[in-house]
Amino acid sequence: MKRTIATIGMLGIALLVAVAYVFSRTGDAIEIARAPSQHIAAPEMCPWRNPSADMKALFPGSDTFETTTIVLSAVRPRILQRLGKRGFMDTTALYVYPVMAHSSKVGCVLVQRAPARHGAIEVVVGLDNNNKISGVRIQRQREPDAVAAEISHSDWLKSYEGKDGSAPFEIGEDLPNVSATSLNYAKAIADAVRMVVIQYEEGSRGVKLHGKSVL
Repeated sequence: MKRTIATIGMLGIALLVAVAYVFSRTGDAIEIARAPSQHIAAPEMCPWRNPSADMKALFPGSDTFETTTIVLSAVRPRILQRLGKRGFMDTTALYVYPVMAHSSKVGCVLVQRAPARHGAIEVVVGLDNNNKISGVRIQRQREPDAVAAEISHSDWLKSYEGKDGSAPFEIGEDLPNVSATSLNYAKAIADAVRMVVIQYEEGSRGVKLHGKSVL
């Protein structure tokens, strides 16, 4: 009898030791379980940095602008289909800046980033009320002087005027050729302009900006 009690006692002690060990490791287990998951936030949309100068260049006579946001989630499949291999969507919203002249909408401004070796090139696109490009401007770039001179040249940027999302936006086709050094940068800008115009065309269907249909 005494031997049985002693055996039970030893088993109880062993059980307590085992439980204590498990609890001593619980902290590690909880820490692993609660480790924060990696969350990749969507990149911030590109701001419009110099409205006054851009409005004068893109919409002479304009005097003010508004800020609106178009949600693109519902039309994302159509946008991606139109963009094809040359485009992608890193956000499901688009800033649109309706531009006014004496309280009447004369067009809108869109801003888009183009990837580049020395940092994103920020592109400003003006669209008239018929969704045709009224002008393109470079608002920020960090490229070497020779490249910057080509991609910012007024003649090259002027070649975008009158186009809409159905245009090829191809260097050497409907856009002028550039040097080999500037080619990749020019292609990135062309793709960025094409992308933001298509996003606007699809996202603005039936949407009213400043009380007037954008169509």
